[in-house]
Amino acid sequence: MQMAKKPAVSKAPTCWELQLKITKILVHPIKSCKGTSVQEARYSPEGVEVPLVIVDAKTHVAITARDISKMLLIDPKIHVDESDPYGGRIVISFPADSDCEAFSIPLRPTQDLLETWPIVDNAVVWESTNDGYVVQSLDPDATYGPDTPSETLSNFLGRSVLLVAKGPRLRWVVPTTNFPKLRANAAFHDGYPVLIATDSSLEDITKRVQLAAKTEGDGEDTFKIHGLDKDFWKEKEFAMERFRPNIVIGGEGLVAYDEERWEEIEVGQDHGRMLLVSLCYRCQASIRYGQTLDAFKAMQTAKKPAVDIVQEGADMYSKLCQDMLKELSQTTGDEYLSSAELDLLRLERDTWALVRALYIDKNEPPAISATPQTLLQRNPYTPTFAIVQRVMDHEPTLRRLLTVVNWLHDTAPTPSTSTHQSGYRRRTQREIVGARQAAQARAGLPKSLDPDALNRESGVSLYPDDATAEAALSYDLFRLVRAGRLNEALNAATDAGHPWLAAVMHGSVPFQWTAVTSRDTAADPENESNANTPGWQGNKRRKIWREACLQAAAITPLLRTWEDNLWARVEMLLTERIADWLDYLGGFWENGMKPSDPQANAKLNDLPDEDQWWADVDKLVREMGNVRVEEGAASDNAFHFAQLHLVLGNVNGLLEQVASTCNSRAEQEEHPSREWHLVIRFFAHLCLFLRVIGEEIPTPAVDIILNEYIHQLEADPASSPLVALYVGALGESAVEKYASYLARLDVHLPQKDRESALRDCEKHGLDVAQVAVMAAALAARAVLAVMPPAKGPLPDPTSGSPQITDTEHVLVRSLDWLLYTGRTGDEALAQANNLIRYFLGIGRPVAARSIMSLVSQKLIRTRPDSDFHSAEGIEFQQYQQYVSLTDALDNVPSPDTHPAGESAQKRAAWKDAYLRAIDNAWKLGLDLLTHSWLENDVFKMFSDSRLEELRRVRSIHMPEVVIRLNYILLSSRAHSEGNLDRAMELVPIVSDERYFVYPTFLAYGGNRLEEYLDGVRRVGLALLEAGRNPNDLFIPSQKR
Repeated sequence: MQMAKKPAVSKAPTCWELQLKITKILVHPIKSCKGTSVQEARYSPEGVEVPLVIVDAKTHVAITARDISKMLLIDPKIHVDESDPYGGRIVISFPADSDCEAFSIPLRPTQDLLETWPIVDNAVVWESTNDGYVVQSLDPDATYGPDTPSETLSNFLGRSVLLVAKGPRLRWVVPTTNFPKLRANAAFHDGYPVLIATDSSLEDITKRVQLAAKTEGDGEDTFKIHGLDKDFWKEKEFAMERFRPNIVIGGEGLVAYDEERWEEIEVGQDHGRMLLVSLCYRCQASIRYGQTLDAFKAMQTAKKPAVDIVQEGADMYSKLCQDMLKELSQTTGDEYLSSAELDLLRLERDTWALVRALYIDKNEPPAISATPQTLLQRNPYTPTFAIVQRVMDHEPTLRRLLTVVNWLHDTAPTPSTSTHQSGYRRRTQREIVGARQAAQARAGLPKSLDPDALNRESGVSLYPDDATAEAALSYDLFRLVRAGRLNEALNAATDAGHPWLAAVMHGSVPFQWTAVTSRDTAADPENESNANTPGWQGNKRRKIWREACLQAAAITPLLRTWEDNLWARVEMLLTERIADWLDYLGGFWENGMKPSDPQANAKLNDLPDEDQWWADVDKLVREMGNVRVEEGAASDNAFHFAQLHLVLGNVNGLLEQVASTCNSRAEQEEHPSREWHLVIRFFAHLCLFLRVIGEEIPTPAVDIILNEYIHQLEADPASSPLVALYVGALGESAVEKYASYLARLDVHLPQKDRESALRDCEKHGLDVAQVAVMAAALAARAVLAVMPPAKGPLPDPTSGSPQITDTEHVLVRSLDWLLYTGRTGDEALAQANNLIRYFLGIGRPVAARSIMSLVSQKLIRTRPDSDFHSAEGIEFQQYQQYVSLTDALDNVPSPDTHPAGESAQKRAAWKDAYLRAIDNAWKLGLDLLTHSWLENDVFKMFSDSRLEELRRVRSIHMPEVVIRLNYILLSSRAHSEGNLDRAMELVPIVSDERYFVYPTFLAYGGNRLEEYLDGVRRVGLALLEAGRNPNDLFIPSQKR
């Protein structure tokens, strides 16, 4: 198998022929039922063979295991038989206690056979309607009638269903961001024809879940999965079938999740190619958002104006949401996102549209135009529309509300296109006419049919049919107006026989007449579009309309969603403010006054200043946080909360409140829901967006929000490569944050994964050396907090476990971060010495030995000898000297292993090896004891606390070395009497002040001197038994 592989970053090598193999082929003959492993499978552009689906017998909507979990017990098995006219059979079986008999159906039915099967024209799979054939059985002994498969399945599922095979009509898949012109079709798959997975990814998931199941405690260094059944998953392995792939790929060197970067694969000898067009949604969402940061960097590098970055950036996020919604709605349904999550994604899309609109307006240069007062002084007959334009130019807050209204228009649901009956209150009219002709009044009906009759007469209403029709018309007209489609609303009202409604709505249009508009105003884009329109447009007397028609209560029953309520409130504020301005300015068309009229000056105090008016706006808009809604997301939805603050321009307050929520959730240890992940993802990217366009936002709040989102990424193995990307946006705290993330990584992860995680930070502007140093320090600090301190009474270095413990292993592996890069060699050596001193100081030489082995493998071989002439290098070499000596002592065989009953040759060989081992231990021991081990003059530069740690290490291990060496020499007297002489030679070395050995026997309240002197006494007795005087050994000391 050959793999075409796209590099993850530009610096990565491209591997065009990575030789891998297919380790498993899985087919799923019936959607949502058991899969089956096969040796080979036939593949077509619509996917792996046998596309079958179970649908409801009445609605023909696909049924999945999310609807009826028993479907997972249905077991279809493929039996290929090339001699069979249909290529073999699919045998569908059921649990033994189900009382349902197995049946078989053709594997590859011919077209002639399909034409004998009933046809379904509207099989619905994830909102996609397709044709299909109702599958029939080939069993000659069928006892359930002609529809054996469907009836048997209905009996098992307890619901009337049909088993349907894919028909000839093509079912097109959704193009993706990377393949916008994708033209492909699939059968009844959720997304695309084939799903690829790798063994390495499954192994990594299994390892992580098992690790989480075995993790105890609640420390920051623990790896947890909330809600995990730990007892079940401690040894349980994931089955690949759980993820329902079709092709499973394996091979040496294949990295977990590497398939996410592949573009195409070639399978088989003929190298047939498959394009890999999309990740599963949960993988791709985080990755897609991560790619936006690279896009922002490119915009900044290109030095684009802020307004361009606003437009492109917000459009990028809106399109991202829209693309995912489109893909999910047509391919995956609710398998990946719940309905609540889909609603949040729609709200996020709309919120980005609001961000775009508001910040484009904010970053565009202010309009240079005459004030509305100047305009009227030049031309008292200036139309209302032109005056309103000038007001907008000179009052940013008013323009802000207009931007919000336009946004609400653009994001409004598509209005209904239903046709309404033509005619004005027909049934009511007939009843009234009939009553008049009969000279009898009809109770409850109005006496006349003018539009105000219901308001003028009490206790009356329209005939029910007319009342229902007008209510439906009113709602549809409202939806059109709400979507900014006023002209369509006017036409709809007129066509329905309600021209008075059209007149009422048309009254909201400001008066416009290009012929009498000042030249500078006529050049505005809004007026240029109407320059060729003959005559005038709009309402010349909007003041009368305002007084008669601008009543918020009239539309209150039509406000069903939160957005409807916001639109009504903002429209009212906008209209009232414009009305106040027009009253203040005067003018011929609005109220028949000229600005020079003395009465106009009397109204100067009637217009509140902008700040005072905006305070009133702030109060009214904030009340939207408590409004009750009938449909859609509630007023306390996070995106509605964000939209309110964006409308009011209170972004800093918004971010601070979100940060406060993050802190509160952390204090309460609240488990993050899937909905919360979507919400915090939006706010994190909003922070980054605002930073890129140069907005001044509160750094502490932004860091809290980004940290919360990074925490979400850390919990998702598939998103871990993105952590460094987002940490790089944290600024001053970025190094510490990413180091903290690395310090918490599982030490059992493959070395290449841990090293890759460290190197990721360099790609995103972090200093890899600083990160490595801090990660090592944090990892060590976390472990040392739960380990015994190197203080107090001296431990027995031989009493502990001969194996390194799990906690000690974690501490040893904290050094990894300093060994992955050549830039931290000095720090690695210093930290290694720190850990060795600690382990030796608590009597755990086996753990210290692991540190030295790790450093020797990864550091010493790559560094010149000159690097070890420093104090750190000398200290490490002296630890190596100690390890060499203890190894030599451990390698001395016990005298009890002497092969007494063996041949003389074997006895001689054993003795030779035995004495050579003792000679080596003696030589190394003498060298360590007589060269002031850990008392080198170069160490005087160390701090007092470090010198104290070295003295503690000497006091634990030097007496142990002397006592062990003395014992070995004494025990070997039967094979070499000269070793008794060596044992006596130790005595003056121990007592010689030049070597600082004697004080270690009595330091820190310990007293191993008695133990050693007892050994010396035994040596003396052994000499006496040999007929020698021990004192004679001390006389010729000068010769020695």
